[in-house]
Amino acid sequence: MSSSTPVVYSSLVDVFGRPNFGSSSRLVRPSPNQQQQLQKRCSVIFGRCDSNRGSNSRAAATIVVVVVVVVVVVVVVVVVVVVVVAVVVVVVVVVVVVVVVVVVVVAVVVEEVVVVVVFRYP
Repeated sequence: MSSSTPVVYSSLVDVFGRPNFGSSSRLVRPSPNQQQQLQKRCSVIFGRCDSNRGSNSRAAATIVVVVVVVVVVVVVVVVVVVVVVAVVVVVVVVVVVVVVVVVVVVAVVVEEVVVVVVFRYP
């Protein structure tokens, strides 16, 4: 048990993923060649490569890239929405100011016309 070769618990499949209908409660110590094969092979039971570190690191890197891309897309969408809202607010403020100025000018002109008509020609 003190060697560096791991002890694998034998169950329904052997170290190569083949069916193992023999003694299902014995401990198996794979040979170095079997251990190498085991590292290259995916687990039949779990359907994933637990011992293949390269595949796991690639999967982790892929997940990190996907998360970063999603975060960047969300940030860009939020920035675009904020800019669009700011532009809409500025346009609304400008329209309100123009309408107020036009109303004031029309009111002043109408008042002058009324004053001239009422007081000049009684």
